[in-house]
Formats: sequence, structure tokens, C-alpha cells
Amino acid sequence: MLVNILLKYYKIRSLFSISKDILNYNHTHNNYTSILDIHPSYYGLYLLLGFVILFYGNVKFHKMFKFFMISIFVSSLIFLNSRSVTFLFLLLTIIYSLNLLFSKTKSYILSALIFGSLFFVILCSFYFLLNRTYAFQRLVKESSWELSYEINSKYNSKGKGDSRLARWHAAIELIKKKPIVGYGVGKERSVLAEQYSKMQMYFASEKRYNSHNQYLGVILEGEWFLFYFFLFS
Repeated sequence: MLVNILLKYYKIRSLFSISKDILNYNHTHNNYTSILDIHPSYYGLYLLLGFVILFYGNVKFHKMFKFFMISIFVSSLIFLNSRSVTFLFLLLTIIYSLNLLFSKTKSYILSALIFGSLFFVILCSFYFLLNRTYAFQRLVKESSWELSYEINSKYNSKGKGDSRLARWHAAIELIKKKPIVGYGVGKERSVLAEQYSKMQMYFASEKRYNSHNQYLGVILEGEWFLFYFFLFS
């Protein structure tokens, strides 16, 4: 997919010239994985599995091979532009790095200081490189919008919608009305569409969005009995 994006990018540009527009809408997220017809988050899970095998598996890999694979992983993650996958990748990286540093220094404080310094430098570097790109806007600014209570508002310069927090609130309001029996399996989208309309969330209602939270979705359809079954089955 990286090769496909590079071929697409340089089709209308001179070779070896590169700018921040390589991380625009046409090259990231769904457009990046469209060649495989797979959602970016699902593809990202395969990348994370590869990362776990590479660093936590019993197979020993050459350092140069690890460095090459890390480069592929990080590049793919940037183009995937999936918030959940990026968060999980950072979490795995933090855990691995701290364990590695502690094995070398035998000091939690020193390991934390070294890691904190390196992490700060890396974050600043990525901010400098990715700032003012679509990828950065979606990853940071749109994440902030999604976690705010926003109804019929703009999440970027072109699009409008209803945030995830607002949709979660709609789902919780429905759960309060039927806390025992729920609304029935397969009813999540239909009952939410009605609730969205009542709350004037017209974008979410028209597109019949679900709650975008599997736990809330399970509770909404089958209430707490189905939720506990879902957790412990």
C-alpha cells in the first residue's frame, strides 16, 4: 500500500520532490487502504499484531530487519491515520521501551527520565513534520471534536456532523428509559435514529449511525444481562 500511495503521489509530481500534501485526504485513512478494501482500523490491528510478534515473540530478528520493519510500521500508521490504532501502538511502544530501558539501567526513575526525554523529542519532531497536514488535523483536532459534545457542527473546514460524545449521550438517554429489558437485538440503529432526531442530531439520524461504542450498543439492545454475557462469555 505504501508503494501504491507513492506511485499515486508521484504520478503528477517530479520524482524525489515531496511536501506535506502527501498526507492529505487523498493519500490517508480510507484512501490508503482502499486498494485492499479494508477499514484502516482493521488493517491497523494486523500491523499491531506484527509489532507484538516482532518485539514480544520468541523468534529472534536481526537488528537491521527490526529497524526496517519499524520504519514500515510507523509509515503505515501515519498513512492509516486511525486514532485507535495509533493510541494502541503508542501504548505498546511505551511498555516495550520502559521494559527495555529498565533492563539496561535497573532504575525505574532513570528509565522514566530517559524515556520521557526521548519521547518529548520524538513528539516535537512529529509535530514539526505533520503540523498543518490533513493527517495531523484528523488525528488531533478531530479527536478533540469527537470527544466534545458537538451537534451539527464542523469537524474540519469542509465537513459537519454530530460528535461521538453526543451519540454516546443519546445512547445513554435511551438506556435510562429501558434499563431492564433493552430494545432488542438488531434495534440499535433504528432506536438511535429516532433519539438523534429528538435531540436535533440530524446528521447522525440521516446516516443512521450506531453509538460507535460496542459496550453501549450491547447494553442498548439487550441491557445488562446481555452485557454481562458479552463480557464473560
